[in-house]
Amino acid sequence: MSVPTNRNPSIVLLALDFYEDLIKDIWCNVLMSLNSMSKLTVVTTIQEAMEAIPQSNIVILGDGHVIDNHSKPKYSALTSVLKQHVHNSGRTLLMATACSAVVQWPELDLFFQVLGIPWSCGAYTSSDWRLVSCTPGGMFGNLKKEYQQNALCLHGVAFEDAVYIPGKDSHTNTVISAWTQVGKGHVGWVGDVNPSEMADSLILRMCGVMEMDPELSDSDSDED
Repeated sequence: MSVPTNRNPSIVLLALDFYEDLIKDIWCNVLMSLNSMSKLTVVTTIQEAMEAIPQSNIVILGDGHVIDNHSKPKYSALTSVLKQHVHNSGRTLLMATACSAVVQWPELDLFFQVLGIPWSCGAYTSSDWRLVSCTPGGMFGNLKKEYQQNALCLHGVAFEDAVYIPGKDSHTNTVISAWTQVGKGHVGWVGDVNPSEMADSLILRMCGVMEMDPELSDSDSDED
């Protein structure tokens, strides 16, 4: 279950309402990278999203607005398009950037259920996080072994789908980043609340635009 490698993929970033300025200001570095490596389109209305998503390889849910309102009539059609995008079209849905900072917890659990994923929302936690020794598809193996971040954690993530988990001294069964296959496509989660070099690297890797260093492998990470 590897991350699809794309050269110049079409990426749609959903940044509805006032979240557009928030994402552009705070997550400017990763957006600059995506602009240089892909065809990035930032959409700010439901209508724009409905038109752009079917033409894209990857959708980044950059805010929690869609998740918080996914069951309301105004958003239900968009939710269906996102599910189709992953399950049947074999594309990628990534929840990242400002999503974890603003999403409502009960609605996130319900959104995961709609997608058919057994994940659930945990708590905001500031901790040292370590890379699992056998990352999904081996595609994250050359990232940093450990870093510190405040993040919205998830429960219910299978170990084979986890990317970063609590440090060695923690007994918390949570993850802050995950990658899983859903239907024909993939869903990723980057729970980092604040931008960082590692959060940016995770987003780029899940978008398939950041290649592995052939001299490094997931055998360099640690699971002790």
